[in-house]
Amino acid sequence: MARALEGEPAVLLVGTGQWGALPVLPEARRVAGEHGVTLETMTTPEAIERYRKLVQEGQRIAAIFHLTC
Repeated sequence: MARALEGEPAVLLVGTGQWGALPVLPEARRVAGEHGVTLETMTTPEAIERYRKLVQEGQRIAAIFHLTC
């Protein structure tokens, strides 16, 4: 996660897999908040669509997509 925050995004998207199986720990939310980053979690297909929308809006965004389940 630290690497995703290096570019100082406004939003960090986490795609939690096709069925949302990847857990996101409270620690991740805390670290994102300490950096002034909004952390959004959703299934990976939803996160991809959200990513596209935010890019079109010109947002500074980083994303982590879980792809294996």
